[in-house]
Amino acid sequence: MGYHNLTPNVEYRFAFCVKPLSTLFSCRFQWNGKDKGFHVFDAQWGINRCEPLGKAGICYYAVQPEGFYFANVYPPPEKLGILCDWNPNSKCRVSS
Repeated sequence: MGYHNLTPNVEYRFAFCVKPLSTLFSCRFQWNGKDKGFHVFDAQWGINRCEPLGKAGICYYAVQPEGFYFANVYPPPEKLGILCDWNPNSKCRVSS
């Protein structure tokens, strides 16, 4: 997939087929001196955050100055749930 330099308000999309227990996508984000990487999709997640109600899903991430936001639908709702902040030691988890 390679390196992608996105400007503000630009989306990057990709689709893929899942191989159970082995499909993994990680992303590294760099913005204004901030740097954070995390798994954006992992087939080993017990409950896949990207699948609403058991349907094939969407992983929608929004990057903001205070951190990362997530939705499993597109278009996303106006108010997104916070996933994590920019701290390199913080874990990125969907809040319940």
